[in-house]
Amino acid sequence: MKDRYMMDEKRAVRSGIIDRATMSFLILLALVLLGMTVHRAYVASFTHDESFSYLFYIDAGYSELLRGDLTYSNNHILNTVGMKLSSALFGTSELALRAPNLFALAIYLAVCVALLLRSRWMIALPVGMLLMTNPFLLELFSLARGYGLLTGFLALALFAFQSALRSQHKGALLAGHISGLLACLSNFAGVPAYLSLSIGFFLLEHRWRPGWRPVHWLHGMLLRIHMVAFVLVMAVLYRPLSLSLASNTYDFGEQYGVWDGTIRTWSLSLFSYRSGWEGYLVYPSIAFAMVLVIAGIWLIRQAISDPPDDRSTPRTASALPILMVLGTLAIVELKHIISGTDLLKGRFAMFLFPFVLFSLLALMGGTRSTLMRALSASIVLIGGLTSGVSFFSGFGPKSSVEWRYDVNTKEVMLLLEQEHQALPTDTSRLHVGISWVFEPTMNFYRQTMGLGRIAPFDRSGFSPTDEMRYELTTMGHSDMAGYTLVKDFPESASRLWRKEEPGSY
Repeated sequence: MKDRYMMDEKRAVRSGIIDRATMSFLILLALVLLGMTVHRAYVASFTHDESFSYLFYIDAGYSELLRGDLTYSNNHILNTVGMKLSSALFGTSELALRAPNLFALAIYLAVCVALLLRSRWMIALPVGMLLMTNPFLLELFSLARGYGLLTGFLALALFAFQSALRSQHKGALLAGHISGLLACLSNFAGVPAYLSLSIGFFLLEHRWRPGWRPVHWLHGMLLRIHMVAFVLVMAVLYRPLSLSLASNTYDFGEQYGVWDGTIRTWSLSLFSYRSGWEGYLVYPSIAFAMVLVIAGIWLIRQAISDPPDDRSTPRTASALPILMVLGTLAIVELKHIISGTDLLKGRFAMFLFPFVLFSLLALMGGTRSTLMRALSASIVLIGGLTSGVSFFSGFGPKSSVEWRYDVNTKEVMLLLEQEHQALPTDTSRLHVGISWVFEPTMNFYRQTMGLGRIAPFDRSGFSPTDEMRYELTTMGHSDMAGYTLVKDFPESASRLWRKEEPGSY
């Protein structure tokens, strides 16, 4: 008996050491990733979409922005409000304008660590690598756009709703709705996700309470608060959302299905900044599809079975991310069928990636088979290592998944600033012809760097009066006869040219 007690004590001590080591590793990893993302936000050039938002919406009033009067798909409401507030406090540097998304990243990483620590180390470590090192997702957090804000606040909403299911705490429920509202205002792609979260919470709380007693929604205080809060959130969203729908800007990506669009995006994100892996995309795609199918089967089994008396509320709460992912995909598909709006693809699909892994975390934690748990953990570990290698080998200011053409734009503007400073005071403005995709970013830097003696950039292309030209070679090579190459930028596949002086060779 004494020997058995000592063995149990040693096992408990060993388990405590492993738990502390797991927590330390996850926290350290989160801090490293946060630091690297902050560095990218500080150094990386502003992008086309960020610059467009700044130039066209930063001067609007707060009430005008929040009411949704400026409805356009490029105006992510909360991001624009955050940029406006941050620029008033800290100036117009890239880091200042991207600060709201970095705050959202800190929230996201904290939620990831908190949810991972509820699982065993053999599950938490591989899933944590996959959750936190995704290169494409972290790039979105380093930009002044709504995608990072959406992901961060949606993760916080999930955590708060799960906490409300576990503790029956009204404050946690209200925090979930506030976070859901902020997520929707960050990007309207979050509206189907918030709807799914709210419906999922209602179903789980309505059917299963502490002690697993069914309760009518009118008789449960938490459910009544939930319904009132949901109605209030939808009332706030009604005007901007209806204006967006009326102007047909409620789009997410392209006309691709779940497999070719959404799941392929998740798979590609694991190999960001690396080429030659296209032939392997089918394997992670199959894995993601299997998670969705197994999650759906698990939900159906839970719905048609009577919960035994010894079931625990934490198991109920773990179903919430599964309900959210499947519900979001279903709502987006239904919306596409009814009105032809775009489906989730590319940057519009990445906010769902963490919630697929939260669903996987719930499924792995719920299985009683050690073999299945070990097999699942091994597969996830391969994905986590792939994601980690892609991140640590390629993540930086000169790498981008969807805005590669802009990674050198700031450097080009610094070169143009030198040309600007060399101009005689009585000389007319320097005219630079550009490929149209550079227009918002170059005008952003022209404005924020005070380069008034460079003529405003336009989208009309090149003209014979151009003193300098900046071209994107992937859009086709233009005739540069009479121009000398100043610098080639292989990272963005772009070139800067200067007009030759008369008589030069």
